[in-house]
Amino acid sequence: MQKESKSPRVHYAWVICGACTLMLFVAMGLNSNVFTVYQPYILSRYGFSNTQCSLLITVRCLFSIVGIMTVERICRRFTLRATVAMGALLEVCSRLLFAAMSTFPAYCLASAMGGFAYSWAGTVPISLLIGRWFHARRGLAFGIGTTGSGIATIIMPPLITALIEQRSLSFAFYTEAAITALASLLILLLIRDRPEELGLLPYTAGEETKTMPRAANPERPIKCMQWCAMLLAVVMLAGPAGPGFSHLTVHFVSRGIPSASVAWLMTYLGIVLIFGKIFCGFLTDWLGGYRSNFIIGGALLGGMLLCSLSRSASLILPAAAMTLLGAGLPMSSVSLVAWAQDLCGDAGYETAVSRFTLAYATGSFLFSAIPGILADRTGSYAPAYWLFFTTAAICIVLVQSIYLKNAATTHK
Repeated sequence: MQKESKSPRVHYAWVICGACTLMLFVAMGLNSNVFTVYQPYILSRYGFSNTQCSLLITVRCLFSIVGIMTVERICRRFTLRATVAMGALLEVCSRLLFAAMSTFPAYCLASAMGGFAYSWAGTVPISLLIGRWFHARRGLAFGIGTTGSGIATIIMPPLITALIEQRSLSFAFYTEAAITALASLLILLLIRDRPEELGLLPYTAGEETKTMPRAANPERPIKCMQWCAMLLAVVMLAGPAGPGFSHLTVHFVSRGIPSASVAWLMTYLGIVLIFGKIFCGFLTDWLGGYRSNFIIGGALLGGMLLCSLSRSASLILPAAAMTLLGAGLPMSSVSLVAWAQDLCGDAGYETAVSRFTLAYATGSFLFSAIPGILADRTGSYAPAYWLFFTTAAICIVLVQSIYLKNAATTHK
C-alpha cells in the first residue's frame, strides 16, 4: 500500500526567502551599500571630484533603469533563475574591473555593469520570487528577504576598510569579487522560479490568507492619474533612500568623523536595517500599507532631518540618524511591495512591482549627482539632506492621499 506523501515541515518557500536574502546581500549590499565605504578612498587616491564620485552612482542608476526595463522580457525569454545568473556574472565582472583599473571612464563602465547586476539579480527578481512562492505573510517574507543588504552593511564596511588600509583598494575589490562569486553559486543552487517545479503549492501558512480591509479593490484598479501620482511618489522616495543612503559615508567623513568610525556607523545601520526590515514586513502584514506608512515614513523623515543637522565630528546625531534610518529606509523596499498588493491586488502585483521599481531607479538616477554637485558648490552635503527630507515628505503625502482616495472610491 502506497504511503501518502506528507508536506515538508518547513515549506521550501522559506528556503527561497533565504536565497533572496543572499541575493540582496550581493546585488544591493555589495553593489550599492558597501560602495559608500570606497568613496572617500577613491576621492583621495585617484583624484576624483565629488561630482565625479556622484556620477558613478548616476551611471549605475541609469543602467539599472535599462536593466529593469528588460528584466521581465529576459525572464520570459529564458528563466528567472537564468536572469539572476547573468546579473551575478556582471556583478563579479564589475568588481574585477574596479580592481584592475583606476581611470574615471573605466569606473563608469564598471558602474554600468553594476547597474545591470542590480536589476537582474536584485529587487525585481526577489519581488517576483516572493510573490510566486508566498500567498500569506508576503510582507514578512519580503522583509526577511531584503535583510541581505543590511547584513552586508554590517559585515563588509569594517572588512573593506581594513583591507584598503592594510593592503590596497584593488585588493578589497578582488576580495569582494570572490565573495560575490561564491554567494552567487549558492543562490543558483537554491532558487526555483515557481513552487510547481518542486511539486509544491505557494505558502499559505496552512490557512486561507486573511487580510485586514485595505484600500485595494482588484476589480476597480487605480486610475491613470493615481498611477502617475504613485510613480511620482516613488521617484521622490528614491532621493533619500538611494543617493541619500549612498552618500552617508562621504557626508560624515566630510564632517570630520574618522573613516574607521564612519565604517562602524554603517555597520550599526546595517544591524538596525535587518531588524527594521523584518519589523516593517510584519507591520505591513498586520496594519496594511496606509497605517504602517505613518510609522515608517516618520522614521525616514527623522533620519533625513538628523543627517542634515549633523555639522560636527560628534557621533551623537549620526548614531541617532542611523537608528531612525534603519526603520525608515525599508519604505523603499518592503513598503513598495505592500503598496503594490494593497492598491493593485494579486492580479496586478507583478506589474505594479515592476513599475514601482522602474520609478525608483529613475528617481535614483535623477537625484544621484545632486549631492556631489551641492557639496562642490557649498562645501557641505547638508543641503542635499534637506532636499531629501523634502522629497520624502512629498512621497508620504502623495501615497497617503492615494490610499484615502482609493478607499473612498472603493466604499462608495
